[in-house]
Amino acid sequence: MKTVITLTLLLAASTGFAEDKPVHQASKPNIIIIMPDDSGYGNHSCFGNPVIKTPSIDALAKQSLLLTRYHSSARCSPSRAKLLSGRHEFLGGVTHTIQGRERLSLDTITLPQALKTAGYATGMFGKWHNGKEGPYRPENRGFDECWMYEKGARMKATISHNGKPQRMDGTYPTDLFFKKATEWIDVNLYRDFDESTRAACRREVYESFAHLLRDSTHGRLGKLLKSDYVFANGLLATYYGIDGVTGDEFRQIKLPAGSPRGGLLGMAAIHAMGSDGVVSSPVERGAWVLRHLLNDPPPPAPPNVPQISRLEGQILTTRERLLAHQEDAQCASCHRKIDPIGFGLENFNAAGKWRTEESYQARDGRGRAAGKRKIWTIDASGAFHKGSGFEDYHELHDLIAEREEDFALGFTEHLIEYALGRPFGFTDEELANEIVHAAQSKEFSVSEFIHALVQSSAFNTK
Repeated sequence: MKTVITLTLLLAASTGFAEDKPVHQASKPNIIIIMPDDSGYGNHSCFGNPVIKTPSIDALAKQSLLLTRYHSSARCSPSRAKLLSGRHEFLGGVTHTIQGRERLSLDTITLPQALKTAGYATGMFGKWHNGKEGPYRPENRGFDECWMYEKGARMKATISHNGKPQRMDGTYPTDLFFKKATEWIDVNLYRDFDESTRAACRREVYESFAHLLRDSTHGRLGKLLKSDYVFANGLLATYYGIDGVTGDEFRQIKLPAGSPRGGLLGMAAIHAMGSDGVVSSPVERGAWVLRHLLNDPPPPAPPNVPQISRLEGQILTTRERLLAHQEDAQCASCHRKIDPIGFGLENFNAAGKWRTEESYQARDGRGRAAGKRKIWTIDASGAFHKGSGFEDYHELHDLIAEREEDFALGFTEHLIEYALGRPFGFTDEELANEIVHAAQSKEFSVSEFIHALVQSSAFNTK
């Protein structure tokens, strides 16, 4: 049986940063190349075929750049090699589709490799057919993300994700490739949250804690809850909208009045963890605050809880979606405690950048946008369960900063786990209270937590 995978998607999304400098959007457009397999030039109505009707392709053609002087070969592998390299296929060593004659020579510079040097993120979704062996594979030829057809027939085909094979089970590979390509494009909507920015965000966390640990006089633990400064280099400062900071060196920077930054809740790294890379998650963020900042972890979810995904496709705001989820009693028991905190953090997008609006658009079964996009102004107001209310993120931030003692106890429990190399248990509660008391006498100095722990008999006899 002949297997036909209908297309390959070669995608390149501008990351927004090249050499750590923002690039004007118009100078670096996103690039999508769609390459049909075994489909001739004349098999489309937009090219004059009087019988075959291809309205979707026709609409796409009107919005696309047509390569009128591109000469395809009689076989697909040589045609692909030519497009990927800009060279005659024979110069790339590709003369057929079999017996190793489909392999694009390793000394050939590919289109995705060239795009990556210009600051693009690159993806390949579909059929490759220019070498399946290690160094010839697309993930080794310049593509950051690869969903590749390997072998087999239609819904039972074998595909691979970044080199790891997996079997299709009831889904057409083409549908999967379109869905994964759409998801990858969504992730790359945050083009300035590239690898350099992510690395800077991670380092901010380390630098902030190291500063408090080294400063025995002013290194108060509560500054991780809220502070009037950040540690950043030029790249991270630009990402945070802080002017006048240049260079790669991380340094302490005084924040302007009204800044949402300062402390863990102002760090992009923390908010990126509370998202799936595309959209923020009030549930993940609220649970993280309860667990790690307030030492009041939510209970585990009960079995057979209805999934929030059941509301997928309904045009609702994030708040409306989660409140609808709370209509189920077993869901409300956890979410009424978690969600209000998460709502208070919704001004940070999935990449930890400040925003005032959010939007939602439903997608069909193939991951394509469907219907009208809903846009709303973010409402960050809420109230702690059986506790104080807040009007916005800044008031929430202040309320959490007041819970330094709760934070100190949770911090101590985790410190004991790390130092003793085992889970914290009820027999450790006395030790935790002693450490917190000792640190409190020194205004919760971070270094005092360490000193009290290493002087304990539990640490010295472990």
